[in-house]
Amino acid sequence: MGKKVIFGLNSPVDLLEKVISERSEISTVSTDISNHYMVINIILSVNHLFDWALKSEEYCLDKKKAIVVELNPYSETERIPWDFKELYSQIVPHPPVNKDQKLIRELSNNFKHFKQEKINTRFSKKYLSVAGNMVAGGATACCGYYEEYGFFVDEGSSTIDLLASFDRSISNWQAVI
Repeated sequence: MGKKVIFGLNSPVDLLEKVISERSEISTVSTDISNHYMVINIILSVNHLFDWALKSEEYCLDKKKAIVVELNPYSETERIPWDFKELYSQIVPHPPVNKDQKLIRELSNNFKHFKQEKINTRFSKKYLSVAGNMVAGGATACCGYYEEYGFFVDEGSSTIDLLASFDRSISNWQAVI
């Protein structure tokens, strides 16, 4: 009997493809609730991607070490989960923290424990859009403006753009798996 496929997700690569698809569907010109759902899905999926990749039997030890070195969400002072302690003990010195993966882990853990998070949708930019022949009253004249929205997290005194963080994270994951 072959591998069991759950909702089309058979490997960490499949989960990454799901994340890429969801990221491409997030609109920055709409505050539609489906955008919020996709942001939450990406956070939960990328957090799980780290766990799944490190536990996957299809990846060799060197590949798992490369994933930890590139995407490590744990500082030296944090408790490493018991199922990753052996792997982390083989990487000296302790790998630098990947800030995007760390943020994703922290947000995901806060969602799991139902703590309120400071993710908010904010007006980001205004754009003037002009198209067509700009002849006053012409049939093809069209102009106006639209607002661009984004998803931001306030962390200390800085504000983090989640969509930019997702884009960096996706690039990092594509490089290692």
